[in-house]
Amino acid sequence: MRDISHRFSAALKASASCSKPEIYSEDGVVLLQCDLRTPGSDMDPARPLARGANNGILVSDHRLYNEARLAENLGLNRNASASDLIVNALSVDDRCGSGLAQIDGDFAFAWWDPAARSLILGRDGVGVRPLFFTFRPGEYFAFASLQSVLRGAGFASNAPDREAVIRLAVGDHNTGERTFLRDVRRVLPGTTLRFQDNKLHSHVYWRLEPGRTIDPGTPVEQLAGQLRGHLSDAVYRRLPNSGPAVTHLSGGLDSSAVSVLAARALRQRGDIVHGYSIQARRRTDVDIIDGAAYANVTAQREGNLRVVPVDALAFSELATGDVATDEPVLASEADPYEQIASMAGRAADGPILSGFGGDHLVSFEGRGDLSEYLLKLKWRRLGRELQAHSSKTGRSVWRVLFSDVATHMLPEEFASAIRRQFGSGRSAQRSLDEFLVDTPGKKNRLGPNTQRNRQALLNNGSITVGLELLARQAARHGTSYAFPFLDRDLMDFALRLPTEVLRVDGVGRWIFREAMDGILPESVRTNTQRLPLSPCKVLEAAEDRADFRNTLRLLRENADLPFDLDRIEQAIDELPDPGKQIDEVNKCAARSKIPDEGAALFTLPLFLGRYLAAHRPD
Repeated sequence: MRDISHRFSAALKASASCSKPEIYSEDGVVLLQCDLRTPGSDMDPARPLARGANNGILVSDHRLYNEARLAENLGLNRNASASDLIVNALSVDDRCGSGLAQIDGDFAFAWWDPAARSLILGRDGVGVRPLFFTFRPGEYFAFASLQSVLRGAGFASNAPDREAVIRLAVGDHNTGERTFLRDVRRVLPGTTLRFQDNKLHSHVYWRLEPGRTIDPGTPVEQLAGQLRGHLSDAVYRRLPNSGPAVTHLSGGLDSSAVSVLAARALRQRGDIVHGYSIQARRRTDVDIIDGAAYANVTAQREGNLRVVPVDALAFSELATGDVATDEPVLASEADPYEQIASMAGRAADGPILSGFGGDHLVSFEGRGDLSEYLLKLKWRRLGRELQAHSSKTGRSVWRVLFSDVATHMLPEEFASAIRRQFGSGRSAQRSLDEFLVDTPGKKNRLGPNTQRNRQALLNNGSITVGLELLARQAARHGTSYAFPFLDRDLMDFALRLPTEVLRVDGVGRWIFREAMDGILPESVRTNTQRLPLSPCKVLEAAEDRADFRNTLRLLRENADLPFDLDRIEQAIDELPDPGKQIDEVNKCAARSKIPDEGAALFTLPLFLGRYLAAHRPD
């Protein structure tokens, strides 16, 4: 058992900046717990292991937001520790199944009951805190907060899960417990996993369920005020107790809202907010439209919000950069999210506040609203919105009707044909299918019901995968993330918002924009363009054409890749001349438009091919 302790300790040290672990080792069971520490800081020992009934042992990674209320509900002293709250909630769960569902917070835990020889793993309802496991019946069951720890300790190989990677290529993250590593599984959000008698039993203890939809006749001012209040509370609960705070500040609606609300809360105590803004690399030959200007104008209104520019990754890295192991991403210190985690860990004693996940639910744009109006016979509203969509997109009403209404109501094969015929250009999602040898069936598809669509987007796996990646990057630098838009009270309210306030006169995310009146600058609040991290993708791909061709040549040595390499080669050949693309980028900038990125879509399957080739199964 000592050997296993050493292996896990070494793997932890290699994967995260953390304290010396506290270790429990007895009768074939080894548990380790460490606390994140910024590199170079005082490496005090980790929190002591929490103990409960029957000499049970709890190891956990947690941040709870309703401790006083939870203690009262559980009949405990209001000063009870978070570990005691989790242990008692788990005890209630065993009796009547309602304990863990009462916890509002970010957590992952393992509870070992030596009397019953039972191990229970659990993860918060959204999946902010990651938790992975690997199981070889009759030999071992191992778990960790990071996949790299399981690999480093020798309980999982580097071999990728091919199907999970293919699904990523078509934007389908709904792989359930499966991760990008063949040997590793995830504990699903809102789920407990019991290991006992060499068997696994999974139990869903919480899912966000829609309550009664708010009356569409409710005054807009009231809805906007409630939405703003819920978000303000969510941000406040996640701020550090003292000192500055750190945020992502892309210049978009969600990150700007979080950054401004954090700055206004901290201004009262004289602290500042560092807003890390990923910005396209500047060039002298093109005018670039990205989030930089929006981030700057947001900060200028708030005296204590400081923009910290961070360069976006060079696009050529997709062809030449090192490939990570745990997920198909680049393993580069130049990755802007790695840079943010490194700087944030030194700048503040608290999590990085991110707007990630906002547009899945709270600031949802309203997809499916037109088809919902059609099914509910709301002809006047449907007619008004069809006219507004037509005016904003430059498409005829009939094209809008077919491409934006019928596609939410028909089977996928018919919907795809309609999008090709009547859509406003080929979507990235549809074009990516062209680079696959075999296209997997989609598990998730939005329909004619905005409430169900919001629920589906929250649970479709994309949030889970994003949270796991950010957690891994942050842990390497001794810090963590917090996500105000994934606050339980806020999500519960947002899911009950009526369809009629999600998109008005063709403007998506309408009620959220109303809620941000007086919070965000008008240019940010009313901007409807998606701001890319790199608006020069096609230009950079054209300039680095030789690197992409060389990468493709190397990939052809791997005969078993699921991508159509001939189609990728064709896409490389079709890249425009760099000089002409410079003119196109500048023309778009003059019209305040974002250049079309379709010609660079081949880079994703090319990079995923690199990932699969770099980590071929034994």
